[in-house]
Amino acid sequence: MNPYEACQTPPLPKQRTSGLAIASLVTGLTCIAPAAVICGHIALSQIKASAGHLTGRGLAIAGTILGYASLVSYLLAIPVLFIGARAWKQGADRAACIMTQRNIQQ
Repeated sequence: MNPYEACQTPPLPKQRTSGLAIASLVTGLTCIAPAAVICGHIALSQIKASAGHLTGRGLAIAGTILGYASLVSYLLAIPVLFIGARAWKQGADRAACIMTQRNIQQ
C-alpha cells in the first residue's frame, strides 16, 4: 500500500461558467438593457450561492454595468427625441407658412 494514498484529497468539482453571466454580457453588448440587468443580478446571486462551482462573476458584472448604461442612455434619449420632434414640427409649420405666403403672392 502506498503511504501517500491516505493523504490524497478528492478532486475538486469542475468549475463551469454561468450561462446567465454569459447571457448578461451578450445582452448588455447588444443594448437589450432589461435582460442584461436581470440576467446579471440573477447570475451574481447564483455564483455567490454556488460556493465556487460557478464562475463568470466578471462577465455578470460587465453585463450588468452595460445594461445599466443602456438604460441611462435610453432615458436620456427620450427627452432629446421629443425636443427634436417638436423642433421639426415647428420648422415644418414655418415652411408651410412660407409656402402659403408665396402662393398667395403669385
